[in-house]
Amino acid sequence: MQEDDKNLIEKLFEENDWSGVISKCTKILEKDAKDIEAYFKRASAYGNLQELELCLQDAERMKELAPDDYRGYYLAGLVYIMTNQYEKAVADYDKAIELNPESWKVYNNRGVSKSNLGDNVGAISDYDKALELNPEDADAYNNRGLCKSALGDNIGAIADYDKALELNPEDVEVYKSRAEAKYNISDYVGAITDCDKALELDSEAAAGYNNRGLCKSALGDNIDAIADYDKALELEPEDAKAYNNRAETKYAIGDKVGAIADYDKVLELNFKYVHVYNNRGLCKSDLGDDVGAIGDFTKAIELNRNEECYLFGYINRSMSYERLGRYKEALADVNKYLESDPENNDALEFKQKIEEKLKNE
Repeated sequence: MQEDDKNLIEKLFEENDWSGVISKCTKILEKDAKDIEAYFKRASAYGNLQELELCLQDAERMKELAPDDYRGYYLAGLVYIMTNQYEKAVADYDKAIELNPESWKVYNNRGVSKSNLGDNVGAISDYDKALELNPEDADAYNNRGLCKSALGDNIGAIADYDKALELNPEDVEVYKSRAEAKYNISDYVGAITDCDKALELDSEAAAGYNNRGLCKSALGDNIDAIADYDKALELEPEDAKAYNNRAETKYAIGDKVGAIADYDKVLELNFKYVHVYNNRGLCKSDLGDDVGAIGDFTKAIELNRNEECYLFGYINRSMSYERLGRYKEALADVNKYLESDPENNDALEFKQKIEEKLKNE
């Protein structure tokens, strides 16, 4: 690539004129089909335009023409990240690091790929290396914080989020992530402060309202929490988490009817929230609808074979059966519960109560 062409392309990059970059590089490649710089610049422009297939084609061409140039593998890895093909991304980044072990961007991106594959320990190792090479990379601090949070190291995560915000104090996502980490260590006031900052920077961030609502609920401020969930749902009316959180808060203040309506919406939006059947059953039971409650507890049992909710389904259904005078079914359920928790005094007393009623029938 001639110097004049290189300068023009750099100017087009500065102006974010991706179509101009593509046009110029294409003309260069028509004259010299082996110009690696033209492929690299054009692939980068395609990537910025989300033309991922064309970006990958140029990256693969670079790998063919210059197998010792790490940039072809780097660009291919980016495409694979953006298309959720993380195993392929890791493979390309492995090769890129083999060719150039000093690129912090490659380590950061391989870390992203590993974390998306569930390898948070491996990802943290890559972020460590990225930060060793570039201690000013706010994204690497944030990404490492996310991995630490996923591993339960909320204190370590907060330290990384602190550093990320020191480098980039306007990053809304980091404030939200730090708020979640603070919530996890019961620093609800600190979490609310971070949610407030996130919402100051982006008043349309539904997750900020939802997370702040959780913190307010934890502090017993249920009315304000519901107001935050209302706002979150105004912004994202299909957010099952916000409906679930609002339902639990309504239940806490005694609004069982409102809670049921929200649980209905949760299940309409996301059937995977199977614990909701148990919670909705409790609301129905409290309102005297034990028949409806039994239906929900039964569904909870069917869908939660390996979860705590599964056991609660049995004991809760047992209580509903008992209130309806269906003592044999109540006894069967409490016995099922006691198989997993045989020393539970409340369950043992309830079993004795049922057995006495069966004797008197």
